[in-house]
Amino acid sequence: MYLNNCQIHKTQPAIYNKQKNHIQQPKLCQMCIQELDSNMINFQDINQEFFNLFSQQIKGQYNINQKYIIFLIDMKERLQNLKSHFENSIEKFIGWLKNQIISITIPESPEELFQKIKIIDLNSLVEGELKIKKYMENFQDIKGILLDKISSLFQNSLIRTIKDNIQKINFEFQNLQAEVKELQIEKEQKSQNAFIFEKLDDFSIKESKECYVMAFNKDCSILIVGCRYEIRVYTFLKGFMNQIQKISNKHTNNVWTLNFMKKSNRFISGSYDDTIIIWVSKKNNQYICQQKLENHISNVYCVVLNKNEDLIVSGSDDKTIRFWIEKDRWVCQQVITDHKDSVFSISLNQKQNKLISCSYDKTILVIEKSLSLQRWVAVQKINVEYFGCRLCFINDNQFTFQPQTKEYLSLYELNIINNEYRKVQDIDVQCGSDGSCLFPQQFIKQKGILLNKNGQHVNFISVQNANFRTEQSIDFGTDQVFGQLSDDGQYLITWDNKSQEIQIRELKEI
Repeated sequence: MYLNNCQIHKTQPAIYNKQKNHIQQPKLCQMCIQELDSNMINFQDINQEFFNLFSQQIKGQYNINQKYIIFLIDMKERLQNLKSHFENSIEKFIGWLKNQIISITIPESPEELFQKIKIIDLNSLVEGELKIKKYMENFQDIKGILLDKISSLFQNSLIRTIKDNIQKINFEFQNLQAEVKELQIEKEQKSQNAFIFEKLDDFSIKESKECYVMAFNKDCSILIVGCRYEIRVYTFLKGFMNQIQKISNKHTNNVWTLNFMKKSNRFISGSYDDTIIIWVSKKNNQYICQQKLENHISNVYCVVLNKNEDLIVSGSDDKTIRFWIEKDRWVCQQVITDHKDSVFSISLNQKQNKLISCSYDKTILVIEKSLSLQRWVAVQKINVEYFGCRLCFINDNQFTFQPQTKEYLSLYELNIINNEYRKVQDIDVQCGSDGSCLFPQQFIKQKGILLNKNGQHVNFISVQNANFRTEQSIDFGTDQVFGQLSDDGQYLITWDNKSQEIQIRELKEI
């Protein structure tokens, strides 16, 4: 079908006048041709011209879609290459990108489109041009959305990747710090000389009577041993013992504590007979009773002496802690009655202004010297799950406590915020059954050695840079073992009811 007929002759038009403003109508039949000049063109030519113009537009649109698809495919390949680095984020993006590609309808080739175009009129042409413009606008919108989406996802992925890498770096750095710390600890431990206490078999002395307590003087030249209610005095030279005195007429029951003074040639003894005796040496290291303290009403378990040697503190089965000062004579200045049962062990800190005590009542008392009151005041009571018979200050901020018959030693540390001690660690130690409250803990600061009797084991623990490590544990096969280290930590003296020997052990580095 052709366009509208010639308006004059009402016949099929043959030509079209380009200069339609010069005549009344642009569509002319054969009868009108004679009246026209060279400004007229053949109607078939305009169909061809339209066809060519439309074809170019379709081809342009096809090329745009082809480039768009190639761009998307290329982008997909690029993103897939980055997948190993951005697995979590890129997997989501690729899924989204695939959906976009699938939703795009690839136009048919121009040849296929041309075969389907049979009849075109001006209205269809205008409508088609509008659709093409709208399609192009939509394409630009889609392209913009795609680019924004790609940019956003890429940036988010990059940010997440950077964050992930930072977290990985931090994690690796923390691991590295931990490894370095372990290596430092290992190095320090290797640099610290390990040690054992080696028994000097040639110097053991057979003794069938129970020896509950021993003590060395400051230079290890004199050794005293409480053998039941007797006190025996020995000279001591590198393990060799030679008895020079036996004291048996002052205590009426077992001697349980012995402490040498360092500034004077005196020592202190505490006994099951409820008394404390101050002994002084006259000539030839022969000791005599200087004074007897009789204020306790039950047996004396523990005694400590301050560095100035002008204060004695004693703990007793009578549940009290007594403070004794020397004027012309030793007198009881103060009594602490906060414990509700037997007081087994006491210890003074390095500054000599704090005292700790443990009792059968399952408490540890922290007692502090008040300068304003010039008295000792209980400032903290620590409740423990199991009672203990041994505790000792390591420094002003730490002390150790041995729960009875437990295979751990508890470490307490001062909290500087509330100025109270709290348990911070349990240290593994050997144990066994324990029916004895004697044999106190000792810490030898100059060698970093903590002596801790626990059950039938005597444990030697090295203390270096707040690290506690058991170097040796001696199993005596009985809990009835008693002893003490020399002040320099060089010698250990013990007696046990299994061997029934006074044994000497010497410190050896290995």
